[in-house]
Amino acid sequence: MKNPPSVWPWVRRPEAAQAIGISLVGFDSYVRPHLPPEGIRGAGHDILFDVPTLVKVRIEQKTREARTRGPDGEDPLLASGDSPALEKYREMRAGQEEIKLGEMRKQVFRRQWFVQSLRPALTAMKSAGDRLAKLFGNPAAEIFNDAVDGLNKSLETVIEQVGEPDAD
Repeated sequence: MKNPPSVWPWVRRPEAAQAIGISLVGFDSYVRPHLPPEGIRGAGHDILFDVPTLVKVRIEQKTREARTRGPDGEDPLLASGDSPALEKYREMRAGQEEIKLGEMRKQVFRRQWFVQSLRPALTAMKSAGDRLAKLFGNPAAEIFNDAVDGLNKSLETVIEQVGEPDAD
């Protein structure tokens, strides 16, 4: 048997990207075009990817990237020379960096935007608490307010841990 069947699972696109630690955009841009036909099954929305093949392709890509960089981690082709081919290479690298930056920005959100977008919901919750107090008395309102306080503390924790500092 030339190519024995894989003992690893065949996975869909999101799991494939996750398996090699890359975003879906990165997977579609950098990995999927380099996959050999035997690493792909199906078509359309039913397409599956072979995990060992994904890992092999990603390792090969990272190895090539490491070889093209100088000892200080910089790409020597970005530093010097002027030719149409080098200019095209530089433009492609700049495009790749823009994609990476875009992916990072999707993962980081602005605190101020987050707080402002929650303000109407928190105002509505406060109104609901006031109505509960009028209809069912203070004990019902206290239960509700405790839940709102817990939500507020959780949101503050998320904002501190995930949010990007506000630009002043």
